Amino acid sequence: LHVAPPPVGRLGFRLPDVIWTPGLFQGDQAHSDEIADAILFRRTSDENNKDTDDSVVEVRRRGFGLELETVQLPPDTENECFTHQQQFVRSVERARKWHLDRVADDKKDGIKQVNKLYDELLLWDVSHDLYVENAAPPTRLDLYQQIMEHIRDSRCDLTLVNDAEAIRTLNDLVLGGRVEMPAELLENVPKQNIPKSQASPEYKSPLPPNELYHTFPPPQDGHDDASDSIRLVLDGVLKNAAATNRGVAVPTVSDIGQSGTSIHVHVNITNPTAWPREAVADIDVTSSLLSVIFGWVCFDRVIGCHFNMPNVWRDRSFAPMYVTGPEFSWNEVSWRHGSSTIKPEQVKHVKLNNLQAWFEHVHSSLNLKSTSGEEKKEPEPNSLYEVVFDNEVLINTISRWNSLNLLSLKQYGTIEFRRMHATLDSDFVSAWTWFCVGFVEKFSQPCMFHRYLYPFVGGETSMEAGLGHFVDAQNNATIEDLSNIMCNGDDPCMPPSAFDKLFCNRF
Repeated sequence: LHVAPPPVGRLGFRLPDVIWTPGLFQGDQAHSDEIADAILFRRTSDENNKDTDDSVVEVRRRGFGLELETVQLPPDTENECFTHQQQFVRSVERARKWHLDRVADDKKDGIKQVNKLYDELLLWDVSHDLYVENAAPPTRLDLYQQIMEHIRDSRCDLTLVNDAEAIRTLNDLVLGGRVEMPAELLENVPKQNIPKSQASPEYKSPLPPNELYHTFPPPQDGHDDASDSIRLVLDGVLKNAAATNRGVAVPTVSDIGQSGTSIHVHVNITNPTAWPREAVADIDVTSSLLSVIFGWVCFDRVIGCHFNMPNVWRDRSFAPMYVTGPEFSWNEVSWRHGSSTIKPEQVKHVKLNNLQAWFEHVHSSLNLKSTSGEEKKEPEPNSLYEVVFDNEVLINTISRWNSLNLLSLKQYGTIEFRRMHATLDSDFVSAWTWFCVGFVEKFSQPCMFHRYLYPFVGGETSMEAGLGHFVDAQNNATIEDLSNIMCNGDDPCMPPSAFDKLFCNRF
């Protein structure tokens, strides 16, 4: 029963995962200091090792882009910040000064590295996603009650406890939103004008050729230049009282029970300006990408059940990809059973989340290309890749709103991993980028084709047989198998510690 709703109960987020404002958590400034020092130490050590290390290790790189959705109050116009991009730039410069103050004047290498780090952060872009808004009213009230309990128990800095204006601003962030709070929910909330206008800044990492990238084989601790950038954006800028006095939230449950905010990771496939910055032969890139997609579909339910909160298992903005076809309509809330479950005979007519229809297209396209001597009524497209990943076919079968979006192939040369709720935990965000990039790196290798390509579309396999094998592979996928593929063997594609970080505390 793929459409079964999750159990009712409070989701297992930690408070720091979803909300931050100056002084709300004891020791958060010390945490920012620790992160900054660790990043600088790693960067300077790497530079020194480059000069002394004569060993030759083959290193592969794959570029990616990160998009992190948030909810905040409007920009700080009193300090002449009229957009969140301006506010971010100002915070980055304040963070740069704070970081430089931690470096001794005679440490020229350290000063150089700090300036390089923050120059890289200035390449990040801040846009707005109008579909993102604050959480559902009951969820906002629950978060407000958790925060008040947190403050009453003196688990925050005393500066916040004694600052009525700061608490009022925090309440504006937590309780405000376009969906008005019902009066009955506010009976025990101190009276104040709760704003209906909030902003939804989305932080986007730099575009090629300055994109983030992970290297393979991966470092054991998962710390590289990309993770440095992610940790600095979150812990060094957005959650650093030395850089900003503005709070930030990543709402959990929307008013229709889906994700309030989410993380998107674009991993490079064919963009020649992004790592690995090379052109791949037509048949090679087509086979590799199909192996990645089929592998993802096989493990989609496993990934969702173990890494995602229950309210997003059926999220309409990153719907699960079932081999058997779509199983619920786009407009249902996540806690209701599938009252509009689609019948098997209706599947071929559905133009959303219809993986089965796209699989049939892939199978027929590969067979058409391998058939010779038949008269062609129309001229063929330029390549096998263009046939298989025809944009119009993608739009009319699986479309964009899936856990894996393929429509970004045409515009960016990437595939977009959409299956993840947002969080302010920088280590979790970094672990998720490792997973997404590592998944592409691993499943695109020819050694994976015997399990995740040929059984479905290889050789003389009929469409019916291939689809049956595909269904069996999805139904029998396990988290143990996924962990073994990603982290073990002669060529691991992500650090085991990063994989372990992704396991979700559901309730």
